[in-house]
Amino acid sequence: MLSVITFLSILFNIIHADIQSIEWVEMEEKDLLTPEEHSLAFRDVLFEEVLKQIVTSVFSNAKLPRDQMRIPEDLKIDDPMFLSDISFSTAKPGLFSVDFQASDLQLSGLHNFEVKNLHVLRHLGLRDLRVLVQIIGSLYLTGDYNLTGTGLSPLSGSGPFNMTITDFMWTMESFAVYNSKDSSLKLRSIGLNITEENVNVHMENLTGLGVLVGADNLATAIGSELIYRNRGAFETTVRDIVENAVNHFLILPN
Repeated sequence: MLSVITFLSILFNIIHADIQSIEWVEMEEKDLLTPEEHSLAFRDVLFEEVLKQIVTSVFSNAKLPRDQMRIPEDLKIDDPMFLSDISFSTAKPGLFSVDFQASDLQLSGLHNFEVKNLHVLRHLGLRDLRVLVQIIGSLYLTGDYNLTGTGLSPLSGSGPFNMTITDFMWTMESFAVYNSKDSSLKLRSIGLNITEENVNVHMENLTGLGVLVGADNLATAIGSELIYRNRGAFETTVRDIVENAVNHFLILPN
């Protein structure tokens, strides 16, 4: 039985046999279709199921050693993922003001994500493909921290910390439009949005917290800042993985 990657490779080789140029763009899909084509859209259920299987295969194969994977090596998702050291200041007026540093950061849980929603839309003329996918799971961040600051009394702490992010969801959207006049394929740069349901942070050896400051208030502020500070790097990593995967199958060798 063919693997989904082999199937996709064969499919793309058939589809792009006449494609002379491939370009990632920031344009809207309606600007690449005629008004008549854009007037009616419908779901492609077959392609939805194929793409769901492909995404599931990528995450399943990522758990295997590199020499046992059945997907291209550049689709390998490292788990844990090692992150750069980070430092920032954060404050909540009337409660606290702190400086926070974190090092030896490891992000884990990436191999256990799964597809929550996946939709494929086509328009009249069947020369386009629009995909929206939502992938959800829980993430775990560990490392060492150092914190100094003030609240009702001096705040300080250092040592191990961990953060759990539940229902961490990526929403990705893109489209491809083929133009037979110049044999070109235009793909929308991957749109990526990240949301999370709940963030729980635990810092060992933290002292100086009063009733008003509260561990929950401080932990929430630290967790929000950690997500915000790493969001850009995470989005770039995911976007690069997806776009490289698409290029891998669409660009013919010289």
